[in-house]
Amino acid sequence: MHPSNSSGDLLVTGSSGFIGSHAAARFGSDCVQYLDRNAPCSGAPAGTRIVDLKEGQQLKLLAANAPARRILHLAAEAEVMTPWNQVGDVLRSNTIGTYNLATAYQPRLIVFASTSAIYGNGGIEDTVPQLETSRPLGLYAVSKSMGEILLRDWTHSFGSSAVAFRLGNVVGARCRGLIP
Repeated sequence: MHPSNSSGDLLVTGSSGFIGSHAAARFGSDCVQYLDRNAPCSGAPAGTRIVDLKEGQQLKLLAANAPARRILHLAAEAEVMTPWNQVGDVLRSNTIGTYNLATAYQPRLIVFASTSAIYGNGGIEDTVPQLETSRPLGLYAVSKSMGEILLRDWTHSFGSSAVAFRLGNVVGARCRGLIP
């Protein structure tokens, strides 16, 4: 997914996160919009708009003023082992946030960062990359599975496209997770 020459053609959510900051470094700021819920930090590109994806009305206003035809949706509460007191935030951010984003922008394409945790404890030999083979064991995986289902139904309703990448253990420079 490389930005084109159209202004606002690509929107990247979660631009200060691990993957988002790497994507922003690659894409730059020409023709790319960035959204993040955190105040710009070292990793978020200049011009990042601060918005919480749980706020549907705020997203609709942004989309009306700066539409995007393609979205790289990386924003998420990424707590694989979710403490009980954070369950509501994980479900709202990862599920309602995805719904709000698709509804507000109505892009032609959403590329969605999902998780391999959707497979549960499946081994390589019995893991088939289809929605029907998901067996999420944790609430984070459930929230990502719900995001995939939302996008599947959104594509059927609006004739748009969505791609879900079920990422595994994402580690590297600037990682803020368990393995920095």
